[in-house]
Amino acid sequence: MRIHTLPALAAVLALAAGCHRGSGDTSKVLANVGGQKVSQADFEAVVKTMLPDPSRAEAIMKSPGFQAQKADLVRQLAMQKAVIAWARIQGLDQDPALKAQVEGALAQTYYQAMMARRQDAARTPPSEAQLAAMYQEIKLKSKDIPPFEQVKAQLAQGYAQWTWQKELKAAVPITYSDEVGEPGA
Repeated sequence: MRIHTLPALAAVLALAAGCHRGSGDTSKVLANVGGQKVSQADFEAVVKTMLPDPSRAEAIMKSPGFQAQKADLVRQLAMQKAVIAWARIQGLDQDPALKAQVEGALAQTYYQAMMARRQDAARTPPSEAQLAAMYQEIKLKSKDIPPFEQVKAQLAQGYAQWTWQKELKAAVPITYSDEVGEPGA
């Protein structure tokens, strides 16, 4: 079985490495990149991110046939750490345009992870009352919304994202200048 890496694997690796860095990771070191380690725990975190089904990830990691792919993936993770380290040595991490790109990619990676977790946790579809509440809130902000029955299916598809946005705004308040204004205003 071939595992393809995700475009945002560098961000995933950084997140995984960050999780283990402060926790006293004592797992086996698979690579050393300029003093930074790629540990077995880092590797497993990346594989589990790439294969969200924990039982499948475990089975693949324990498979004898996976060793060549494991080596390839560890080499790729090491190369990504080397590229990041070299970019920092060259001062690229201080470039405002690159900082904005990295922050955007990191936000997108976080968003995708949060939405995947939310969808995994919410296997039951939203109730009619929940969809109606969502519809009413959207209707207050938009004048050109079709009748509820016509958009109910689309509302159900967007419900997880809509509730996530509400929770995000409650947890991290956002205010805008008068020049920018509130969304939908």
